[in-house]
Amino acid sequence: MKHTQLRFVTLVVATLGMAATALASNTRTWVSNTGVDSSTCGAVTSPCKTMQQAVTVTSAGGEVDVLDPMNDFGFYVPKALIIDGGGFLHIQVGGSQTVGINVQAGANDPVAIRNLSINVLPTNGGASPINWYSGATLEIENVSTSGGAYLYIAPTITAAGGSYFYAKNVTIRDTTVGGVMIGGTGTAPMEALIDGVTVVNAPSGIVLNYGQAEATHCAVMHASSYAFEAGPSGELNIADSTAEFSTTGMSAQGTGATLRIANNNIHDNTTGLLPGNGGQIISFGTNRLAGNTTDGSPSGTVSLK
Repeated sequence: MKHTQLRFVTLVVATLGMAATALASNTRTWVSNTGVDSSTCGAVTSPCKTMQQAVTVTSAGGEVDVLDPMNDFGFYVPKALIIDGGGFLHIQVGGSQTVGINVQAGANDPVAIRNLSINVLPTNGGASPINWYSGATLEIENVSTSGGAYLYIAPTITAAGGSYFYAKNVTIRDTTVGGVMIGGTGTAPMEALIDGVTVVNAPSGIVLNYGQAEATHCAVMHASSYAFEAGPSGELNIADSTAEFSTTGMSAQGTGATLRIANNNIHDNTTGLLPGNGGQIISFGTNRLAGNTTDGSPSGTVSLK
């Protein structure tokens, strides 16, 4: 029975993929609350109604833009695209949805998501606002999310430098699992730059389990576990960031976990620094630890060069 279901799902996905290829003709597609979905929608004078139809009729490497305030219920991105909400697009994730924006692009496809907000309803708290499973790059900029699990960044990477994640000016609040979870699988590590990401009221803040990442100008407040964490096979460099009012400010957990820290504010946490289980926290000696129940200590220090 399971094999029959799998063949059916594969057939449906393949059929949808062929249909999408046949319909995709716009290099730039417009979406509007007053639009109408059709195989030819997308001009500024005849915009599409839904984001999914706009994605379908846009050719790979094209752009989808939102014209006016509108509500959408999520969509799937199977190819290289720029998605720009223009500050108008709000995505509401509820019912049986498991994700707001699901990115499963080709191995060489870059995807950018900008200028929109996503709200996961309380009745669907296990859903993720954004999932990235495959593609060359994912860039998220000027995005606000509330509720749900976390931004799940876990593509399969097959070549060094082949996949990277970039987040800029992202706010994540009131989640059930965490803020940003960076994992991934494959034969090469993830590369990530996280700049100006704020996480408020989440079990964890910014977590790197696989790959190399730089987090700068970030802030995590009220994390019930770790504000910042490097997990096994994660190398996380944190600078000019804040961890406050959390159970643990900054942590490296597991063999191969490395956290390098400089110019950070780590205050009013239960524990400030927590290396453990073979993980290493390396300090440049320029961090400010204060007001923690226990400040904790780095595994080692290095001098500025």
